[in-house]
Amino acid sequence: MNDDVRDNLTPVQQRARDTVRGLSRPVADVEFRARLRTEFTTGTIQGGRVLRPPRSVWRRTAMPTLAVAAALALLMVVTNRRPGPVPLGGGGPGTVTVDGQTVPANRPEALARLLHPGARVTLSDDAELDLHYPGVMVWRLEPGTTAVLPPAPGRWYGKALECRLEKGELGLRTGPGFPGARLAIVTAEGRAIVTGTLVSVYRDDAVTCVCVVEGAVVMETASGEVLGNIEAGRRRVLFRDGSEPLHDAIAPPHQAHLQAFDGACGNVFGP
Repeated sequence: MNDDVRDNLTPVQQRARDTVRGLSRPVADVEFRARLRTEFTTGTIQGGRVLRPPRSVWRRTAMPTLAVAAALALLMVVTNRRPGPVPLGGGGPGTVTVDGQTVPANRPEALARLLHPGARVTLSDDAELDLHYPGVMVWRLEPGTTAVLPPAPGRWYGKALECRLEKGELGLRTGPGFPGARLAIVTAEGRAIVTGTLVSVYRDDAVTCVCVVEGAVVMETASGEVLGNIEAGRRRVLFRDGSEPLHDAIAPPHQAHLQAFDGACGNVFGP
């Protein structure tokens, strides 16, 4: 401290200075000094320890909970998936084309390698094909049909489905794994929304025709206008030229054809 600073001290600062000067000098611990000298000269002196804060209660409790939740979410994703379409067998001497690859209709093992949700399937005019979504639904693709297959509904979520019929006829029988799902069968003229039933959808260049043997189907136009339910034993015809839709009874021969298809489905789903 130079003289100028010393002379400029206030009385309070002078008393503080005198108090500090009057304190005794701390004496170093003899054992500590000896140990420090030895460690320094031998190179064994250790670095200081880093104090780590204790883990918070949140981390101790929340991290295991989050791990369990992640495992459950993964399990739900894995178990939600259901298998896609499996060929029950084809009929006729014709062919089935799946995404551009053509195989004989009577070769189910070859078809099984090609089929998947979203596949575009075309049958020749002399072939038919039955497909099973295990435990969920059975489809019949009639000769000359072209359709895009739907996925299977999930067990817990992903139950809104869609398939597209470009031409021909699809028969559908839902099974015990279908309740809670909602399937839209889409054509250029409209949408048949199925929640569990026995139904067929036919389309050609002039019309879309939806026939319901069991349950009820909600029908919409391509513009989204809701036409109401089609009840069991009835059909609704939508015309490509925009004519007034027709709503009447299913023709008896077609009713018998769908009932025969239903009988075959009973062998798939069991009693």
